[in-house]
Amino acid sequence: MFHSLVDIVRSHGRERPDAGALIVGDRNITYGELDDRSSRVAQAFAMAGVGFGDRVAFVERNGAEFFDVIFGLAKLGAVGVPVNWRLAAPEMRHVIADSGAAVVVVGQEFADHLEAIEDELSAAIVVIGTHDRWPSFDRWVSA
Repeated sequence: MFHSLVDIVRSHGRERPDAGALIVGDRNITYGELDDRSSRVAQAFAMAGVGFGDRVAFVERNGAEFFDVIFGLAKLGAVGVPVNWRLAAPEMRHVIADSGAAVVVVGQEFADHLEAIEDELSAAIVVIGTHDRWPSFDRWVSA
């Protein structure tokens, strides 16, 4: 019996690892991949001090990383805070600050929004893609 979405990912990741879980663009992601990747994301967040009940903001269009983050956070008992990528930087600052997010995961396309408000945030910032000063999501997860 499944009690949460994470139970579904874990169970299918173990029992049906090659079964399709998600189609994102032209990429097919199996349950095994989703379970493994979300576990590595959970570990990266834990190493960053994120734990049960903590919040992590996510600013990006829909993509595979959204599911990695949401399921990874659920494995920790932490909370994902999706932030509308259409918001202006000051509005993003308000949502992120109000949520109390410890970490912000941001798509490269929206990194300039975070640069404009980073001095007003206490959250660590991780970029999906590359950035001159902030760690890339893939490298952060692999560390």
